[in-house]
Amino acid sequence: MDINQISEALTSGALAAAVDGFGTGTVEQVSGMLVGGMLVLVAIGSVFSTVMAVLTIIGSWKLFVKFGEPGWKCLIPFYNLWIEFGYTWKPLMMIPVYVLCLGSGIVTQVAQAGSALQIIASLAFLVGVVFYIIAQHKLSKAFGHGVGFTLGLIFFSGIFTIILGFGKSQYVGNTATGAQAKLN
Repeated sequence: MDINQISEALTSGALAAAVDGFGTGTVEQVSGMLVGGMLVLVAIGSVFSTVMAVLTIIGSWKLFVKFGEPGWKCLIPFYNLWIEFGYTWKPLMMIPVYVLCLGSGIVTQVAQAGSALQIIASLAFLVGVVFYIIAQHKLSKAFGHGVGFTLGLIFFSGIFTIILGFGKSQYVGNTATGAQAKLN
């Protein structure tokens, strides 16, 4: 088939007839299948997220039990971190982490773009992230783990919380204060 025959086929409607061989409503069917496929992926993602959230809560519960605390304390926002920081660092160190991360994030959004206030708030946020990384390292050390486990807590916190809760790791003590684990 040469270029003239292809051109003639395009202009004569032969191509349209060939496409019609797939049936009418092809575009609607394909778009319907795409939407259906996306809904299936969203449903699978939602189920996976829910399962991970439940497992992370159970892992946190078991982690608090390893600290020697009642597991229900992991369910109360802010208070749970106060308890965790008490066993891994110092409870008062939770305040700068929250203030630097949340406060500077809010100021960054409200401040005018490119202003000195926005730049300072962005730097404060980065300092808060550094404090968060230190807190994760102290949690890792409190259970006798090293830098590799710290990286896992930073990048895959839910999974590594489950590992701490369900695994054989035992609380060895607070490395910041030198407090040893209670022997039950």
